[in-house]
Amino acid sequence: MSLFEHLKLIEDPRTHINLDHDLVDIIFLVLAAITSGCDGWQAIEEFGNENLSWLRKHRDFDNGIPTRHSIARIIKVIDTEILVLTLFRWANSLREASSKPLIAIDGKTLRGAVNQHGAKNALHLVSAFDTEQGIVLYQQDTQTKGNEIATVQALLHMLDIKDAVVTACRSCGFSSLTTIGNQVRPYNTSFKAPHIT
Repeated sequence: MSLFEHLKLIEDPRTHINLDHDLVDIIFLVLAAITSGCDGWQAIEEFGNENLSWLRKHRDFDNGIPTRHSIARIIKVIDTEILVLTLFRWANSLREASSKPLIAIDGKTLRGAVNQHGAKNALHLVSAFDTEQGIVLYQQDTQTKGNEIATVQALLHMLDIKDAVVTACRSCGFSSLTTIGNQVRPYNTSFKAPHIT
């Protein structure tokens, strides 16, 4: 299924009097704008108006681009969890289309975050990256660097890693290896030595 076919499965919570703009068109506009570096509703509206001919190569946009206020109102009523799961399903379908996808799982502290906020308050992210498709399948912040294991466990249950080659950071923990081992057969593990300075 294409991205648009997946997005059509999201329930439109709007009433019949507020349907001037197609929900899939708006979600696609927001995804394209954010991917292009837009930050904020006004920037998304401007992106849409400047790139309407390109957007119409992929979707109809019969009534043009909605105002930034309309975009914000529409996006805010969508169930975020359903949207994220829909995007996961689409990403998983892309992975399954390739023969043996390579998924890299790793945790990183945002550069400069330790200096600004201290080690306890620094932004730390765990990501799953499909190296062949070049897309991030999942990204979640964690409370601390030591909390990666719980986040990786949740990630492994959400992703379909069957028939995939999975690489993971050593801080993901042995319990994560058990989860991987239950889904991927055969599997192999190796650990690199810690970096010592």
